[in-house]
Amino acid sequence: DGDGDGDGDGDGDGDGDGVAGCGLFKVDDLGCITVDPNSTLPILKAARARRTHDHLQQSHAAGVAAGGAGATAAELARAAAAVERAEASARFVLDRFNFCGRLFAKALLEQQTMTLPLAPSLLKILLGVPVGLDDLSREDGALATSLLWLDQHCGSNSTSNGGGGG
Repeated sequence: DGDGDGDGDGDGDGDGDGVAGCGLFKVDDLGCITVDPNSTLPILKAARARRTHDHLQQSHAAGVAAGGAGATAAELARAAAAVERAEASARFVLDRFNFCGRLFAKALLEQQTMTLPLAPSLLKILLGVPVGLDDLSREDGALATSLLWLDQHCGSNSTSNGGGGG
């Protein structure tokens, strides 16, 4: 790794985490660096909180229009606070991804080589090539199996096996 600590990650601290230690990435089954799915959870939570808030607003508006009871003002306030917290957390994660992108861009502009073993799916994402479950199954078989099971048993058509492998 060239840093003398013998852990193979190139960061010199001896813990073996390297870039994967920043919380956005992990080392996959192939020994390559890829996006850690857990790092995107705040983004998903923010979207879910926003949907819940929007649903409560619609319920409140429908209740007021019908002269009945919809969502209460207290429920709307709690949902708005949850959205604000979730979106702040999501912004933090997105800012970290933005920083990594700027770091890659700066290395390219300065014609510097970054010796990072990036996972094929991450390279595809950077190049704008579609990524599918077949790509994920090569890098994290357990996660791919779980997603496939969820897709089959929850009736979702949003997960695709497309995106090509290789």
